[in-house]
This record gives sequence, C-alpha cells and structure tokens, in this order.
Amino acid sequence: DELVSDLNDEDVEVLGYVSPYITDVSEKENVRRNLFEEARENGYLVEQDGEVFMLPITDFSAGVVDLTNPEARDWIRDVIDQNLLGNGFRGWMADFGEGLPFEAELHDKTVDATSYHNRYVVDWAEVNREAVEEANRDDAVFFTRSGFTRSPAHSTLFWTGDQFVSWDDRDGFQTSVRALLTSGVSGISLNHFDSGG
Repeated sequence: DELVSDLNDEDVEVLGYVSPYITDVSEKENVRRNLFEEARENGYLVEQDGEVFMLPITDFSAGVVDLTNPEARDWIRDVIDQNLLGNGFRGWMADFGEGLPFEAELHDKTVDATSYHNRYVVDWAEVNREAVEEANRDDAVFFTRSGFTRSPAHSTLFWTGDQFVSWDDRDGFQTSVRALLTSGVSGISLNHFDSGG
C-alpha cells in the first residue's frame, strides 16, 4: 500500500494499469475486492443469452464492462479514481478495449454490438479521460492501444501494442515504425511502442 507513496516521495512517478476486461478472482487468496463479482451482481458486464459473456484472453477469460450502461461507466470510472488516481498513480495503461464480441448483448438494446464495436474503444478512452477530469488531475496521463476515429479527442497517448523482439516486417520493429508513421498521418500524433517487444 505504501509503495507508490514511497516512490512519489523520491520524485518517482508511477504508472498503473486498468482494463475494461474484468477477471473473476474469487479463487485467489488475499483479495480485498472482487471487481468481477461487483460488476456481475450489478449487471455491468456484456452478456450472451442472459449470462456474462466470458471473453477468452490467452490462458484466462474475462467479462467485458458494458459501456452502453451509464451505471457501469460510472462504476469503472470510480474504480479508476479510487485504485489509480486515489493511490497516487500519475498515469496508467488503459489497455484492451478492442475486443468487444460481435455476439455480445448490450445494456442499451437499441445498440447492436457489431455496429458498436469500433465505438467501444472511443468510449473506453472517454471514460478514462472523464476520470482524469473529474479528479482535476491535469498532470495525469494514460495511454491506449486501441482506437477509432474519435479516440484522439479523449486519449492522452497511444501505444502500438505488443510486437516481436525482432527486426521482422510482419510484427517486429519494422511494423512499429510503420505504425507510428501511419498513425501520425491518421491524426494520432502522440504514440509510442516498446523498444524491447
């Protein structure tokens, strides 16, 4: 609990992490707050056939926060405020957002998941920006790895995602340079990538 504060005292700013994909941690030990259970109980996750849609991600699955639900948006914004801004983090990676399942059933029944898919990443950046603004933290920064045409209006920075640790032109260093150049031409001027993959 004191790590970020101790680092801040040494003039070290700390970045954290947040994602709209929430994993069930009920089987884990020493869990103070199970966000998945909170979200599930309140209907804040996208569904399929009346059940939480569990999105497979590598070797685990996660529920996806339904950003068409105003209460879910408020809830995840509060999570960001309490767990990141409230704990002294200067910024964070606002990861994922790009994987809203096309088969998902959303809170807003007038919205189809297929047509909302690209808008979801914009809303995810917007929720993060709202958390920063509500906390009056104009010194905070967050970066996203997914976006659409309106994302630059909300995200403070972008990141090109995970590339291979190679000079490969399929998903290595060459693709990072290409991504930076083309994103700049497309209006995403503040972008970065991992130098080590």
